[in-house]
Amino acid sequence: MIAFLSGIIKEKEKQALTVIVGGIGYKIFVSNKLLEESKVGQAIEVYTHLQIREDAWELYGFSSRIDLDFFKLLLSVNGVGPKSALHIFNIGTTEEISRAIAEGDIAFLTKISGIGRKTAERMILDLKNKVGVLSGGGSMPARGAAADVVDALVQMGYSLADARSAVQKVGAQKDAGVLLKKTLAVLKT
Repeated sequence: MIAFLSGIIKEKEKQALTVIVGGIGYKIFVSNKLLEESKVGQAIEVYTHLQIREDAWELYGFSSRIDLDFFKLLLSVNGVGPKSALHIFNIGTTEEISRAIAEGDIAFLTKISGIGRKTAERMILDLKNKVGVLSGGGSMPARGAAADVVDALVQMGYSLADARSAVQKVGAQKDAGVLLKKTLAVLKT
């Protein structure tokens, strides 16, 4: 119904943006990453999903068509509603989450608020053969050293945001051990 919005950010809330389009303010629920990247007064374009319930109409917004398609795919899993599906985007990129599903990585998926072991297993069972569709078909590549190091740092008690930031500062490394050592050095400074 409302597939795409282009406008100016009027307000930021805890989990949503209010975007002015043609004089009308639309409340759009977004991932933490998109929320952090957005500034009041900034122009924004979002692909949207309209969720109609008995008591509310809610818009969910994404910066890319791939993220929107992945969100809709997540909604196809029994037990995963729009809020849970949106929370999934807070633990990684679409590619990282797709890899976790393709590889059956229950530990990665249960990091998501509101997703327990049974729901994670159901996600893997229902979506394992579908996640490759988002990348143009074929199988997903193996998880890289960066994703492994971010997971290790989170297990060590660092926040997901700090872990990702430190890994990005270090740059690409093929060897996870080398990357972990360099990333820990960055985090200690």
